[in-house]
Formats: sequence, structure tokens, C-alpha cells
Amino acid sequence: YEKINFSPILIVVFLLFFFLMLMLTGGLTAFVSVLFIFSFFVLKFLLEEKNKMQTLTFGIVVFMIICMFVLSNINLKEKNDYWERFVLWESALKATPDIMWGVGTGDHYKVLNQYYLSHGLSKFASSSYNSHNQFIEILFSNGLIGVLSLLFLLGRPLYLSVRNQNLLGTLIFFPFVIYGMTEVFLGRYQGVVLFALLHQSFVTHYLTHKPSFSLKDV
Repeated sequence: YEKINFSPILIVVFLLFFFLMLMLTGGLTAFVSVLFIFSFFVLKFLLEEKNKMQTLTFGIVVFMIICMFVLSNINLKEKNDYWERFVLWESALKATPDIMWGVGTGDHYKVLNQYYLSHGLSKFASSSYNSHNQFIEILFSNGLIGVLSLLFLLGRPLYLSVRNQNLLGTLIFFPFVIYGMTEVFLGRYQGVVLFALLHQSFVTHYLTHKPSFSLKDV
């Protein structure tokens, strides 16, 4: 997007290759996440002064968005798991006995599987499916207090990224918000370790450097 030391043609080839691989192997989560990231670049292009490299980037992004919807329509029957997501979200919400505190981190899988079995969703119970939504999952297991804590953890590095005009920080943490809409990225230790590492690295960096401007002055 900015000045680079590599051939633009080479970069475009690599971008299109990896984009094709993502579209062929990714599912609904990848589609939604990439769409929101592309929307960020489109908005940035429309609001800022244009140069040759930014115009090229905008053209590539528009081309990729068109390809995304074309490929999505072609493979609609194979990747149509919308209904499954909605059932999982609804099940976790209805199985929540206490909105404020949730069911507890040690019992949430057991309680959710019992709900599946009692409502004819044995397929989900046999696979021990979670809610496939990080925010609903936290509400179910830890209640509103857990949701507020999660929003703080996601919002703090995003706020610091905007305050410091750090495009990389925004692009790293904003997809966590989008990804959390369709997946429980903190449900596995890999997700916890990756998010904790990125969160603390960026926050520590921001707090040790004076911000270039304050949101209060904008």
C-alpha cells in the first residue's frame, strides 16, 4: 500500500495466488473476515489523497471483492453453514441460566451438550460443538462481566492503534472482532497464546512511546 522495494507485478502475483488459495480452502469465516479487511482499504482509499500505488491497491481490492462473491455463489451449496451457526448461537443463549455470571468455565460444555440432547440436536452434542461465536460463548460461560472484560481486551489495543495512527495494529486486532462473530478463537490454547502475545506486545509498545496525537484533540 505504501512505498515498497519489490516489483509491484511480483507482489500482485503473490497476492492473487494466496487469495485464490484462501477462497478455495476457506469457509464462511474467511469470507466475512476478508470482506471486512477489504472494506477497510476501500474506505481508506476514498478518504485519503490518491497516488499511483494506492490506486493500484484499490483496483486489486475491488477485483478480489468481485471474485469473492462470484466464487461464493458457485460454491454456495457446499459452504452454506449459515443455518448451523444460527442454531448454535440460539442454543447457547437459551441454555444460559444466569446472564450476569454465566454457567462457569468448568461446566459450560456439559450444560450446552445437555441442551443439545434435550432439543433433538444430538449431532452437535456428539461433536461437543461450542457456540461458534466468541461473544456468545463468553456470555454463556462467564456472563456479562466476561463479555465486558473481552470487549476491554479487544478494544484497548484497537484504541491505542487509532491513537497512535498505527495501521498495522488496526489491521491485526480488527479481524479478531470479526472472527469472533463466527468462531471461538479463545476456545483453544493456540488462540489464547496468539492473542495474548499480540495484545501485550502492542500495548507495551504503545505505552512506551508517546502518541503522535490524542483523540481528545480531534
